[in-house]
Amino acid sequence: MAQFAEQMQGLESNILYPVHDETNIDGAWDFTLTYDALASLAVLRVGPPPAAPSDSATAQAEDPSGSVSFLDAVQKQLGLKVETRKRPESVLVIDQMREDPIDN
Repeated sequence: MAQFAEQMQGLESNILYPVHDETNIDGAWDFTLTYDALASLAVLRVGPPPAAPSDSATAQAEDPSGSVSFLDAVQKQLGLKVETRKRPESVLVIDQMREDPIDN
């Protein structure tokens, strides 16, 4: 699962930060995800936004085309949740810079 978490950022354009594995699942796993790689891309719409779904529409798919995004596939097919959290990270701070180089 740690290897899959490392690769997730390259598989989904909406994942902006590195993914850390917190599943505590050890070992090697083989699984297949079925998703549409283009489903998460923003689509330009002309006209007003779509209306909110009514009670009769709850049984229908969220997307009329039936395409599933990568993150939806991870959650629905694998039962894993991807969350954004704040974490401490190492940074390099440059507090001063000289125009003229100094001799060593």
